[in-house]
Amino acid sequence: MLLDKDGKVTVTHHTDTEPTNEQQRQGFDQIYSGMDQTINGFFTTWSEFMLKPPLPAADSEYQLEDLGAQYRISYKDGPSDVITTMGKDMIITEVKESSKDYISSVRPQLTRTAKGFVLSGYTADYTPTSGTGVVKLDLKIQNQPVNGLQLPANLVLDSVLDGEPTHMELAFSEHQVTSH
Repeated sequence: MLLDKDGKVTVTHHTDTEPTNEQQRQGFDQIYSGMDQTINGFFTTWSEFMLKPPLPAADSEYQLEDLGAQYRISYKDGPSDVITTMGKDMIITEVKESSKDYISSVRPQLTRTAKGFVLSGYTADYTPTSGTGVVKLDLKIQNQPVNGLQLPANLVLDSVLDGEPTHMELAFSEHQVTSH
């Protein structure tokens, strides 16, 4: 797996066992496809909190509302409408995004460190504007330091896709950080 500075993930696969028939090959392809979707989805959300600023640029167009105990920031991200809610301590509590294809809500669990906030998990809801594909997620992240960065070492993911629950645990190892 390669994660670039923009949060794009490229996943490659290899197996020590070649499928013995077409049915087995299709099974492997289905497993790999599901893993790709899970890993890409995770790193898309992870990069929004760990690699990119999770707020609009200071010189961009946005609306800031003081709600007393919280702030609400509304802005456009391409064709999507985004509403970010954060406490007065600057910890983001929810990011809602609406587009023509879906409505999502991500509620991050952020841990304050001496070097800033680290994403330690999140819950999320993704609802397509039409059709199937309603997802509810509860994800926990165990991070580890690598060359001064906090990178995911283990994920525990409980999800429900259109009413069907799934439990998945992923471990990442042999991290390498390079700069180009």
